[in-house]
Amino acid sequence: MTDQEIRKAVWDAVEKGNKVFVYATVDTHNHPHARYMGALMIKEGVIYMATYSESRKIQQIKANPHSEIVFAGPEYKEVVTMDGESRIDESLELKKEFWQANPICKDYFSGYDTPEFGLIAFEPRSAEYLNLALQHEPFVISLP
Repeated sequence: MTDQEIRKAVWDAVEKGNKVFVYATVDTHNHPHARYMGALMIKEGVIYMATYSESRKIQQIKANPHSEIVFAGPEYKEVVTMDGESRIDESLELKKEFWQANPICKDYFSGYDTPEFGLIAFEPRSAEYLNLALQHEPFVISLP
């Protein structure tokens, strides 16, 4: 596969596997912490995720922005692991856009403009793409 084909396959797999995915941060003792997430928005190569503004992952991002996301496609034949850095995005405009794109947020937050609604922006730097129908070693590519 060419770099362009791998890049397209990566983002296609992310679109297919974005219902539930794994997001990992690093704590102050350099231990990884992985947790499942369930809502995202992709805009200009940045992956946005909602969380409580006082969550452990927010504190971990502030101390160490290095993070990873793992997406698995239907039947787990395609897996994408993205390495990158996260930051907290305070943009009310982006929070509103995320809120409108992810109605499930209403089950967890009273509004996009409330202090408890936090928005994580993950900027991928590289990705590993594994398609078990094609190969047993992942293709690795730099992003964006």
